[in-house]
Amino acid sequence: MNALIKLFKGEMKRMASYKILPVALGTSLIWVGLFALLSAMESRRFASLLLYTDSGLMSLLLAGAFHHLERTDGTVKTMLVLPVPTGMILLAKAMAAAVLGLLSALVLSLALFFLHGIRLDYPLLALFTLLTAAAHAGIGLALALRSRDFSATLGWVMLFMLLSLLPVILDLTGAIPESLSWTALLSPSGAATEALDYAAGNVSDPLRAALGAGWLALIALILYRFPVLRLFRRHACVE
Repeated sequence: MNALIKLFKGEMKRMASYKILPVALGTSLIWVGLFALLSAMESRRFASLLLYTDSGLMSLLLAGAFHHLERTDGTVKTMLVLPVPTGMILLAKAMAAAVLGLLSALVLSLALFFLHGIRLDYPLLALFTLLTAAAHAGIGLALALRSRDFSATLGWVMLFMLLSLLPVILDLTGAIPESLSWTALLSPSGAATEALDYAAGNVSDPLRAALGAGWLALIALILYRFPVLRLFRRHACVE
């Protein structure tokens, strides 16, 4: 446990030194300004989308950038000589991504409350934010590990965003029949927005929210346990 705490602290310190943490919080402050311009009804409607942007899409992008910065500094190779399992290193990374998502969710939740008196389901919001951030950071890390440089990672991230958000957009516009709307949950974006929508009080289907949260947890577990672990070890060995 002490080793995990030290690894986690190291991840957070590097996030601050690489300006990952300030950028994420700065983005959250932009959304706070947007909430100030919107009505209470509009703010609640957009809350889940902005929460997903911060905890999901930002985690996806920043995880890739974070990995390439660590590779440039030689941090990845150094971490693998530590007397800890590689899985623990990846767990610390997932925890750091989750905390980053939680900080953004906290900023947005406070803004909604003090600007419009909007209360969210905070325990569920915290849980769904953790799962969204961890799963999307795992996706971002997997894409970064398969790319030669940050430009390639950025290309893969943009492609993933397009493909992942497409089912959500089709569902929102009614292009997907009602009987098949559940298929949007197969997309990480669809699973996350469905869960966060429930925590924000925009939808009242606990089953779909639970399915979305469960799918995010499974995505994170599979990614960190198999492709990310294997690719992380291989990258450290060849650098």
